[in-house]
Amino acid sequence: MRKKIFNYIPGSMLLLAAYIFAAPACTKVMPDKPRYDEDSTRQQFGNVKLKKKKILLIGIDGAVSQITRDLNPPVIKDLLPSSIYTFNGLADTVTSVATGWATMTTGVSYLNHQIKDSSLIPSTVKGSHADIKYYDNFISIIKADDIATRVTVITTWDDMTSFLLNTADNVINTSPAKGDAGVEEAAVASLSNANADILLVNFSAPAATGQANGFSANNTAYTKSILDTDARIGKLLTAMKGRKTFADEDWLVIIQSTGGGSGSTLGGRTVVARNTFSIYYSPRLVSQEVVNKIMPNDYAVRLYGGPNNNVRAENADGGLYNIGNGALTVEAKVKLNKNPATNNYNYSFPPFISKTAARSGTTAGWSMFRNGDKISWYVAEGNKKAEVPTTKAISDGNWHVMTGVAYKQGSEYVATFYLDGENKVTATTVGATATAVSNAPFTIGYNENPFGTQYIDMYVADVRVWNVALSDDDIKNWAYATGDLSKHPKYANLIGYWSCMDGNGGTFADMSPSQKNFTLKGNYAWDFMGDFFTPPSNTPPTLIDVVPAIYYWMGITLEGNKKPVGKNWLTLKIQ
Repeated sequence: MRKKIFNYIPGSMLLLAAYIFAAPACTKVMPDKPRYDEDSTRQQFGNVKLKKKKILLIGIDGAVSQITRDLNPPVIKDLLPSSIYTFNGLADTVTSVATGWATMTTGVSYLNHQIKDSSLIPSTVKGSHADIKYYDNFISIIKADDIATRVTVITTWDDMTSFLLNTADNVINTSPAKGDAGVEEAAVASLSNANADILLVNFSAPAATGQANGFSANNTAYTKSILDTDARIGKLLTAMKGRKTFADEDWLVIIQSTGGGSGSTLGGRTVVARNTFSIYYSPRLVSQEVVNKIMPNDYAVRLYGGPNNNVRAENADGGLYNIGNGALTVEAKVKLNKNPATNNYNYSFPPFISKTAARSGTTAGWSMFRNGDKISWYVAEGNKKAEVPTTKAISDGNWHVMTGVAYKQGSEYVATFYLDGENKVTATTVGATATAVSNAPFTIGYNENPFGTQYIDMYVADVRVWNVALSDDDIKNWAYATGDLSKHPKYANLIGYWSCMDGNGGTFADMSPSQKNFTLKGNYAWDFMGDFFTPPSNTPPTLIDVVPAIYYWMGITLEGNKKPVGKNWLTLKIQ
């Protein structure tokens, strides 16, 4: 029997009632009714009836994505050849089971829905008099499109069905004492005997087992919970395919994890907690594994300051990173913070990645320096210089990939700069008579020699130096990569690689054969970031993409600013 919200206010939710009565307003954010509907499965053309669209959505709590992948569970393994899938998704930096389910069912991120714990109360409500915003789940949109569409939800978590998914036609709250066995039993019965168009099933054994025993591949109780969940999925698929009406139905199976855990802590901001996997299965889909070779950045050192009070990193390289008569490519991921003096992202000409005794004039060496809201790449040999400014402003506080290339060509130096692997700009020195060599240390952050009274505030990661001019394709294809570079086509030319994500200690360790570490200077600290490096076009499927897939499969199209934030990854085979 469906549980109505006004008949169920558990003790943990009494606070919500107080906020609702005290708050000045309550706003429900819901997209308009779909403009048009492509679903024609209820229509008949002569004696031909199209197959009825159906969805089985399985949400799994606490299954660490990489452990699940390495276990290679047999049921999931058999689905992958007919699936669009990834084991490299990333949830929001605020990660909990509640956040995952809110994102997965509303199609908006934590930044919007603000649900971060099991109270399911948006955090903006607590202690605030601002309007309360609740975002409708996909069920409301589905029902607005076609009231006849039937949705069933099965879970042991009754708060979720009472407050997050209370618009379902049929809510089955199984006994927590029976755990996932009870969920499996109810789901098999529903698939065998009922006629839901969308069946949402919540398995949570990996979360409970991880909290009790640890989220570890070395813990047999935890790995068994994942394999048991896989077996339960197999029983659901058997029941689905055994339906009397299965031949007349067109099923999409979605298996989505809400996040993992580390130690005995469920959720959190670490990589292992945020990592998710997504599987969209149907024999009608064009199969694809979305592989993301990008690793998140958990920790970084804030490099900031001016004279007498700064944090920087220095490398006494002994001349290894000079251009000389050869070539050099310098790559770095940089996150600029707001200038505290102006409260914006503009800075007046500080070099922040440099090997030069002074950036002014034509002082020999090279540097990347902030040029208002842009970046410039400076290369000089003592008499001549080349400065290459970016064509795009950087004023968003996000990570950007910056690549400077310089090489000697006849009597000139060619300097080329790239932003985010593209946006190429080139300049040259003319009639160079000296050599671009500097005895200054390789410095990241505040440089005491050329800065004067200038100031910088930034984070840096994945600094790489090559003794060759990388090609446009190599720069573009590897801009967002991190970690293992052994398959890079110019790996033999790598002479410096510092992830700058060490997480502790007083150095940025060099992972290249050169073994030239940076030494941190000043009152440094390792800040937790929870960021990851990826261009929008290469972000793998994750929680926020479930809603667009559901709408696509059910034939619902929302236009303009009503369109879901996430991406629909489904592509059907041409028949």
